Amino acid sequence: MSFTEFLSIFVEPITIIVLAIWGGKQGYKYWLKQKKEEGLYLQRQSKYEAKLAAGKALWALLRYISESDHDENIFRRGELNESGKKVFYFRQEQANHFITELNDVFYIKGHGLFLDQTTKTLIFELRSQVFGWLHVSKKSGEEDMKITNAKKFERINQIRDELHKKLKEQILVEASINETV
Repeated sequence: MSFTEFLSIFVEPITIIVLAIWGGKQGYKYWLKQKKEEGLYLQRQSKYEAKLAAGKALWALLRYISESDHDENIFRRGELNESGKKVFYFRQEQANHFITELNDVFYIKGHGLFLDQTTKTLIFELRSQVFGWLHVSKKSGEEDMKITNAKKFERINQIRDELHKKLKEQILVEASINETV
């Protein structure tokens, strides 16, 4: 038996073994890559779900400053004034409920962690505005206080509109990012 015959007998099995080892290594590398990507995907998914929950929780708070009349609204529509414009009243009880629920949503439930800075700034400004109205209302002793400062009331409406827009944007942007992953 010559060397070439001997080599031809062992080359084929050795080639198969080498290719099997190489294929196994490549498969293992691919598996590790998939596991890493799966972990990143799960992290992004968790973050998306937390941001979505934060947006929904904050959206629910906007009922306190909505344009429609209902029992939870801080600002009640009243009669028309001399110039034919609606008169609005600030309601202490609903304001207190709003402040309590805002603290619960923002701090206790931790949704404030997942809101962007612009949204947080708007929420803090809204809270400050409501605190100011609440302070004046308590000083006056009126449960339903007539609103006389139109600029401040208009600012509340602007904040509401900006929050509506911002929350919709945040949820839609996060949803589109999450779909591409």
